[in-house]
Amino acid sequence: MDSFDWNRIAAACVISCGILFGSWLISKIMIPYSPLTSSVYASENQETIDLKTADIGKGKIIASQQCGVCHSFRQGEPDKIGPSLFNIKNKKIASSPNFNYSSSLKIHENEYWTVENLNKWLAKPLAFAPATLMAYGGLSSNKDRADVIAYLNSLTDNNPPSGQK
Repeated sequence: MDSFDWNRIAAACVISCGILFGSWLISKIMIPYSPLTSSVYASENQETIDLKTADIGKGKIIASQQCGVCHSFRQGEPDKIGPSLFNIKNKKIASSPNFNYSSSLKIHENEYWTVENLNKWLAKPLAFAPATLMAYGGLSSNKDRADVIAYLNSLTDNNPPSGQK
């Protein structure tokens, strides 16, 4: 390689860095940083969900489509990218022994996956645990959340036999 080749390589690097910096600067101008403003427990604006009218079959479809890539649902299946969701009903949050949870989810480790907490989590995971590693925006539909929660509740050995309460 002669000096002309080295000059072309250096020029390419300088131009690439300039384009990269320019793109970053433009993105910062166009999409300004805005910290989360809502409280974790700001559930006054959320409608309550009714599990009596929830459709477990629809919840299974939604959960399979939106959660199935990262989570398993059957008893005995290992954790995937996310922990197994079998027997999640009333389970302590961040309690799967072989799974490494984010620090923001570990803050809730003395709480349980109740219907209320599942509803908050499924609505806006980043509002429930601001630094969660789960890359999921949430389910905006109350009906869809109720269906998914009903399905998740059916995946437990803590439920009484069908027809009993």
